Amino acid sequence: MPLQRVKRQSAWRVVALFCLRRKRCHAVSFVDDYMYVLLFISMTTNPEQTYLAQAIALAAKAFENSYTKDGKPYITHCLRVMDRVADYGEAHQVVAVLHDLIEDTPYTLSQLSELGFTDEMVAAIRLMTHDPKVPYTDYVYALSSNTLARHCKMADLEDNSDIRRMKGTRKKDLDRMRKYQIAYMYLRAVEESEQRGGFVNYGVLDGLIDKV
Repeated sequence: MPLQRVKRQSAWRVVALFCLRRKRCHAVSFVDDYMYVLLFISMTTNPEQTYLAQAIALAAKAFENSYTKDGKPYITHCLRVMDRVADYGEAHQVVAVLHDLIEDTPYTLSQLSELGFTDEMVAAIRLMTHDPKVPYTDYVYALSSNTLARHCKMADLEDNSDIRRMKGTRKKDLDRMRKYQIAYMYLRAVEESEQRGGFVNYGVLDGLIDKV
């Protein structure tokens, strides 16, 4: 059997078995999982996308027993974020699918480097990892200057802001949504400034991000 086919089947099993073995299984979420498994297969048919196949398999295993606030397997969040940055290329997809790995699992940045992920990918994942000791404002500031991290964070905020998956409308839920919105507006302003080829005056944007 060709090596490429073996690798695809192995990676398929990691995600497929995860979806089938998970403890919380109901019709709607299973359909969602199935769609993302198909998305995964389509993205790993290219033999050059070895980084992406490895990243998805790693995330699926690391988040095997983790669930989102609405009770779905956490890997589905990672895959949705990955899908949002697909047009930017494989490096973006890798960072997107692994963006919560260091923050929420025992894996380390050093391990990612040892696994062969590029310095660019690891640097962006480091920026996307929020240390609880660091104020959220400083965290957003730091990642905003890295294009790869900024694009993936915007995709992450878009997915986290989907009202269809809000657990409730308590004050803390609404405050969290407001924080996400302001952070997104700030990152979008930085993105638009860079697209215009102009100098990004971070000082002008202080008033916006400081509202977080």
